[in-house]
Amino acid sequence: YKGRNLMKAWVQGGASDVYYSTSKSDWVESENFIEWFRSIFLVHANKLQGSKILFLDDHASHINLELKRLSELNNIILFRLPAHTSHFLQPLDVGVFKTVKAEWKRIVEVYLVRNSYLISSNRQFPAMLKDLIANKGFKAENARSGFENTGIFPLNRLKITPNKTAIGAIFQDVTNDKIDNCFYGK
Repeated sequence: YKGRNLMKAWVQGGASDVYYSTSKSDWVESENFIEWFRSIFLVHANKLQGSKILFLDDHASHINLELKRLSELNNIILFRLPAHTSHFLQPLDVGVFKTVKAEWKRIVEVYLVRNSYLISSNRQFPAMLKDLIANKGFKAENARSGFENTGIFPLNRLKITPNKTAIGAIFQDVTNDKIDNCFYGK
């Protein structure tokens, strides 16, 4: 939400396991991303053994020294996807968001019909998001298929064909299923 403080009314009726936040611009900013990384991502990632990898798009909020510091402290490898490749390389774009967008469209259309096409305020958003989650807008199997369909995991270089990108050379550094030379600072 756009604002300095998160109003209780803005989250009432919403799912209990959702992270809500505010920003000055109404967009995700570095502070929002770092807070999500600390309070959501690290909590779950640190339950897993060994190194973890976090795939990031080129959004400005993802690139900061605090993220790099926290990642190094927590054995997280940051992998930034090349610009303009999320439509075929980002697992969530490929496997999850298409389904989520279709379900969200359905939820909004139902809301508008029930409310005589009156525009909703941010007070209706939490309940609509809860509906999206309850109706399986986010499915684990879609996330898994996103990784497989992008060729990221299991690693499949054949999924990234030259007709999709001119950056094919970046994948020539991949050997023995280990990704090198693609990380921050490498």
